[in-house]
Amino acid sequence: MSSMTSTRNPEISEDLGFQRRQWTAERIGFYGILAIMLLALLGLLGGAGPLSDTTTQSQDAKLQVEHQRFGHLERQTYLTVQAEPTASNNTLSIWISEDYLKTVDIERIYPLPVRSQVDGDRELFEFQLDKTDQPVSINFEVMPNHVGMHNVEMGVENGPTVNFGQFIYP
Repeated sequence: MSSMTSTRNPEISEDLGFQRRQWTAERIGFYGILAIMLLALLGLLGGAGPLSDTTTQSQDAKLQVEHQRFGHLERQTYLTVQAEPTASNNTLSIWISEDYLKTVDIERIYPLPVRSQVDGDRELFEFQLDKTDQPVSINFEVMPNHVGMHNVEMGVENGPTVNFGQFIYP
């Protein structure tokens, strides 16, 4: 009976310093990708998430706007306005600054305004009210067409106003 003995003697040179640097680079890459995924889930890279979706309200809380702090170029976002009527007539006029409207395209407004007009440096949207004693909800769906930080100013005609920022990624 013959016994086989093998000796392992690979002719491969090892560079332990290089191997450790490679492992460190792999760990940094792994944690970097993990951090990007976490930021995306939180909404910081545009889209929905707890750090992106927010509500801004006027000092008297009679005007509230739900919006996203972060969005993407040519990806639809929204402004949901909750407003208390200020007059006893059956209309409510909401204005949005012309500077903001130059950076977005309005895709849809619900309910539809009965009238809209440019009034100096802002655009005025007039809505017919069914009930004047309850807050009104108006949805603006907009498509950003410029990258960067945008200042949004809007308000109720002769009433409360809000001002907030929205960052649009490419």
